[in-house]
Amino acid sequence: MKRHAFPDVKKIAASGIIILAICLVSIAFADRTVAVTVRALDHTITGFFSYVTRLGESTAYLVTFGILFLLLYPASRVKRWSEYRQRLRQYAWCFLFLFASIAVSGLLVDILKVVFGRFRPIVFYNTGKYGFTFFKLSPASMLSFPSGHTNTIFAFMTALYLLVPRYRFFYFTIAVLVAASRVIIGAHFLSDVVAGAYLGIITTLYIRGLFLSKGMDIFHKKT
Repeated sequence: MKRHAFPDVKKIAASGIIILAICLVSIAFADRTVAVTVRALDHTITGFFSYVTRLGESTAYLVTFGILFLLLYPASRVKRWSEYRQRLRQYAWCFLFLFASIAVSGLLVDILKVVFGRFRPIVFYNTGKYGFTFFKLSPASMLSFPSGHTNTIFAFMTALYLLVPRYRFFYFTIAVLVAASRVIIGAHFLSDVVAGAYLGIITTLYIRGLFLSKGMDIFHKKT
């Protein structure tokens, strides 16, 4: 029996409205206060999170998963390895799913960064400027919303959860730590990471739906 593919539109719409409301409240009342608070943290704390935040860099994931897919999928078509072909194909699709989740959500975030053109905390610290410029090709200091690192790690961890849910608490912990690191090191405001996390999750769920609709059912089945 073919499993249901795409997420329920009503649930996605409802969750989107909730996240939008959280972001608007954060932008109006919390972002600046949190930014000022974390700037006063001890260097030991910010130093630790400056390492944690690297887990949200997408390049290494994309290169690794892309190469693994390009190696495994052709291997799955080699006739002499017929007894392993199905398993190799399944692994290839898993790596393609991981790649697509990070790449597609990352592209979406990059577009939104330009659309919103939000000043980063460093600009707020140095000049007091706070807000959005909208639809401008801006320098990195004005590309704060949404958080790309947060999007990457939430897309990655959501994808892993859909493939191997056994380690869900580990995935969630890593995702939250990376998201928190973006605020703690002063790279993003709180609402930036909330939006980035949501986009990473939703995009990954839709890509899962696309895979299922194409018959690529590599996902954990509930018992």
